Amino acid sequence: MGYHISTVRYEKMTETGEIKRVSEKYLTDSLSVTEAEAIVTGRLAPYISGDMEVTKVEKSAIAEVMGNHESDRFFLSKVAFINIDERSGKEKRNMSQWLIGATDYDAAKAILQDEIGNSMADIEIVGLVESPIVEYFPTKPTSNGE
Repeated sequence: MGYHISTVRYEKMTETGEIKRVSEKYLTDSLSVTEAEAIVTGRLAPYISGDMEVTKVEKSAIAEVMGNHESDRFFLSKVAFINIDERSGKEKRNMSQWLIGATDYDAAKAILQDEIGNSMADIEIVGLVESPIVEYFPTKPTSNGE
């Protein structure tokens, strides 16, 4: 499995009552671009009354998804796995991206630090920013939100 990001354009009603065309990003746990598009279309179709178009689907660099999978906000973290090259003795950093579902930045940072604390590897946080991803569709929906 892998993660794919789909960009979907549709008409959305704003808080002021006007209808506005928006583009939103959705992350899916899927085998292919075709499967990702089918998942997003199937999950969103019941909630969107007008025209909906999947404008782009691409393979994501995200390696892990953690936190509340049903959160209203997602944060993208960049972490470095630190390894020592046995021959040269130099530090080598392998970068990875993790998506964290959380209510706010502080909650996302706490989830990230907890995950790093539970790991046996040497991991350093390189960055943590709010992601444009609106929702995550796992392979199998879970009842507990994780």
